[in-house]
Amino acid sequence: MREIPQLKKLLRETEHIVQPVLGDTRIKVATRKGTSIGNRVMRNSAIGRAPEGSQSQESQKCTGTGCKCCKHMGMSGDVFHINKSELTVPNRYSCKTENCIYMAQCKLCNNLRSEGLRLEDTYFGQMSQKFHKRINGHQACFNAEDFKKSALSLHAMENHPDCFDINIYKMAVLKKVNPRDLNREEFRYIEKYQTNSYGLNRCKVER
Repeated sequence: MREIPQLKKLLRETEHIVQPVLGDTRIKVATRKGTSIGNRVMRNSAIGRAPEGSQSQESQKCTGTGCKCCKHMGMSGDVFHINKSELTVPNRYSCKTENCIYMAQCKLCNNLRSEGLRLEDTYFGQMSQKFHKRINGHQACFNAEDFKKSALSLHAMENHPDCFDINIYKMAVLKKVNPRDLNREEFRYIEKYQTNSYGLNRCKVER
């Protein structure tokens, strides 16, 4: 900034000319600091961030290394059709969310809906620990000995024996709730979408 000392020298030399006009006034030279790299990074990251409460579609995948649950997760904004009702997947949640209400829908049965068939394909559940741990529990039941212990594996065995795999399901975390409210919220979803009368929540599983 060589210009600054030169500007100060010029002001001193012309002070006798300026002072009669401005009066007893001191002229100061101030410089403005340029934008730091850190400030630029913060500003650019804010530009790319979706505003809070926006409806931009985001994945519910946690993207954790080795997470076996991510491939089943839906996107925020996805719409599930359940017994003539619609349910939109919210954002903010992932397969690492705990104390939550979740759903699973059979993709094979859902594909047949376009042909005019009404099929039982949706399950609502709750989880106090992280969601992916509950899915691991369902996954463990996909074998000939334990398939009756999970509504998901039971449905797959009875309706899709040639595709007996948890990969036939699409899943989503719907709501994070206080642990003491899990039973009430799960029941509310089951009742609202009638999966206890026509859905996988009416499956009789072994305990």
